[in-house]
Amino acid sequence: MADPNGHSWRDGMSSDNIKGLILALSSSIFIGSSFIVKKKGLKKAGASGVRA
Repeated sequence: MADPNGHSWRDGMSSDNIKGLILALSSSIFIGSSFIVKKKGLKKAGASGVRA
């Protein structure tokens, strides 16, 4: 997707912005996956009757 001057959207992003975006996305993925693993573990523990 280029603008009329022939520049793409990536030309305006510095390497620091790209690094920050990658870190934000990866942390969101890790937090989401840990939440899912925790929920599945709690459901499994609840079904087997294990109490903490």
